[in-house]
Amino acid sequence: MPKTILWAVDALEFDRQIIQSAIDVLRPLAERLGAEVQPVHMLMPSHLSSATDLSEIAETSPAHNMRPAAEHFLSEALKKIPIPVLREALVIPVESTSLQNAVEALNRYADSVNAECIVVSSHGRRGLGRFFLGSFAETLMSHAHRPVVVVHPGTQVSGLKKMLFPSDLTDEGHRHFLEAIEIARRLDLELHLLHCVSYSVEPILQSGVYLLSGGWMPLEAPLGEQIEKVKEVVDHWVTEARRTGIRATGSIYSLGGGIADTVLRIAEQDQADFLAISVQTGPIASMILGSISRDVVRRSRCPVIVLKSLALKHHRKKKAAA
Repeated sequence: MPKTILWAVDALEFDRQIIQSAIDVLRPLAERLGAEVQPVHMLMPSHLSSATDLSEIAETSPAHNMRPAAEHFLSEALKKIPIPVLREALVIPVESTSLQNAVEALNRYADSVNAECIVVSSHGRRGLGRFFLGSFAETLMSHAHRPVVVVHPGTQVSGLKKMLFPSDLTDEGHRHFLEAIEIARRLDLELHLLHCVSYSVEPILQSGVYLLSGGWMPLEAPLGEQIEKVKEVVDHWVTEARRTGIRATGSIYSLGGGIADTVLRIAEQDQADFLAISVQTGPIASMILGSISRDVVRRSRCPVIVLKSLALKHHRKKKAAA
C-alpha cells in the first residue's frame, strides 16, 4: 500500500489562503516521504448547520445521509489543487457534536491506512468557523495517534532544510527527540536541538546564547555546575542524532521572557522550515496544551509538527489491554 498523508480539510467552506498554505506544506512533504495525500473531512452536525448549501438538509438528516453531498462539494473544490499525488476525497460522518469523537473517528481511519502524519489547518477564519477549526486542531493535537502537522494561513515553506526541536531534556523529552531524529532523517532535514534554561540559573546566562558543536557567540560568564550538566546532555543528544547520519546542532538559550517567546524567536532566526514540539497524552494533556505548546502552535510562522510517540504508546497499551 502506498504511503499516506492525511489532510484534515473543511469540505464545506474553502478559504483560499488556508488551502494554499496547506498545499505549500503538503507538496514537499509528499515528495520527500514518497506519499500520497488523502483529503479527509469529518462531517459533524454542528459543522453542517453553519454550511449554507447544506443547512436545509442538515436540519432533518443525520450526518451519514449527507455524506454523498459533502463528498461532491469536496471533490469539486479539490479539482484544481496542484498536488500530483492527491487521492480521491473522503468524508467520514460523525453522529455527534463531540470533537473528541470526531478525532477518534479520524484516528481509526489513520490507523487503518497506517498514515505517516495528519496535516491540519488552524486559526484561519473568524467567528464560529474559526472556533470550530481551532478547537478541532487542538483536540487532534492532544488525542491523535500520529504526528500532527499544524499549518496556519500565510505559512510558507521556502525549502525543506531545517527543523527546530525545543526540549526540556527529560527522559520523556528524549523519546520525543528520537522521534524528531527519525522525522529529520526521513525528510532529510538538519535538526537543531534547543534547550531553554530554567529561570533559576538565568542570571548565569545574561550575556546571551552559546551554540554547542557550532559557531554561535560564547558566553563570557563562567558556566556553573548545573549548566555544565545540561551541556553534557545536549552534546550527548546531538552526537546521538549525528550517528544516524543527519546533520544536527544543539544550543542552550536564555534572553529573558517566556519560553514560548524564545522558541519562536529562535525558529525565526534559524529560518526553520518546521518546529517540532512534544505534547503529552493522558490526564495532563489539556494542561500541557494550555501553556507553552498551545502558545507555540498558535503563534508559529512555520508549520508545527506535534510529535506523538507517547500518545501512540498510550494507544497501543490501551488496545493491548482491551
